[in-house]
Amino acid sequence: MLFRILAVMVWACTAATIATAAAGLNGAEIDWLVFTFVVLMAALVQGYPAHIINEIYDWQSGSDQPLASSTVQGKSSKKQVAGGSKVIAAGLLSIKELWWLFHITTAVVVLLTVFIGMAHSTTLLWFIIPGYFLCIFYTLPPFRFAYRPFLGEYCGGFAGIVLLVCGAYFAQTLSLPLSIIILALALGFLYAAVMVFFHYVDFSRDRLASPPKRTSVVHLGLAGSRVYALANAAIGTVMLASLAITESLPYILVAIIGALIFYCHYRVQPDDDSSIVHWGKRMTYGMLMLGVLFGMVADVAFIGMAAFYILGYWLHKNFGKLHTTTAVSHA
Repeated sequence: MLFRILAVMVWACTAATIATAAAGLNGAEIDWLVFTFVVLMAALVQGYPAHIINEIYDWQSGSDQPLASSTVQGKSSKKQVAGGSKVIAAGLLSIKELWWLFHITTAVVVLLTVFIGMAHSTTLLWFIIPGYFLCIFYTLPPFRFAYRPFLGEYCGGFAGIVLLVCGAYFAQTLSLPLSIIILALALGFLYAAVMVFFHYVDFSRDRLASPPKRTSVVHLGLAGSRVYALANAAIGTVMLASLAITESLPYILVAIIGALIFYCHYRVQPDDDSSIVHWGKRMTYGMLMLGVLFGMVADVAFIGMAAFYILGYWLHKNFGKLHTTTAVSHA
């Protein structure tokens, strides 16, 4: 539950897959051991240190704590669909235990970082180390990007994805052409839009948090946030379409990811939890599928990511969320 495997697959795994496939399209022979390491590192950093810090501080601020009735702009929800992984609310992990997990997983990240620097290229540290700090400072004081409008998207999601895409490509080729920088920036805009989408459902909680969690959605309101997200998705999609024209036609599959994100924002009702869940699922599964298809264009072996995603979905359904539980409070 704490790992939030669906989010990790959409962010860490899909971005790394697209970047590595781009290396294959540019003629590189894909090093599958390096690819596995990149996915492992990205998934580990996002799934544990980043999510642990997010759990602790969003719970303490009240952003993740249940409302008396989940209400957004006057509409009620039958269930609590927001609030992090819910491991604290369900009494499964205490804050003290979360801090222990944070220190342990950070130690693992440090060891893996030292190993890859010595075994492959020390230049990769310029991607890994800033990426780690961007992930934890997304919620960790004093920066708390997530608690400030626009910084959450651009210092968290956008910058993190740019570093991951550039780093994953560099790990394969030890080079970084302009086209890949454009790819990374385009994906950064798309993932900024994705971040906005999943802040819709937290709108009421974030406004009541202490300190207030002034996400872009809280700052702009639901209507303004939709325009903001659509603009990000449109910019990223146009950039990717230009790569399909100037670099390689398969980039059209990544551009379709942008179009999908744009369409889901256009169709969703940001004040209706059930609508957010409905279109959020379509966006999530579509991104996973299109990422794998793009990978398979470069190398059919990327079909293995589809098997991994199926396993991840099964783990999410069976172990990654609460089925029946009673929320409890912790001192």
